[in-house]
Amino acid sequence: MASTDAATPWHAAYPPPLNKSPTAMTRQAVLEMMKDSNITGKNYILIDLC
Repeated sequence: MASTDAATPWHAAYPPPLNKSPTAMTRQAVLEMMKDSNITGKNYILIDLC
């Protein structure tokens, strides 16, 4: 297993966020968005940061 630099944060491997100030979404709004998507091949990853 390769060692990594302890000074480099884990998030440095990812691009910066496009939206610097995302708004909160209700649980119901997220569920509706996922159910109502008519775009073939569109997938979602839901991450709860609370």
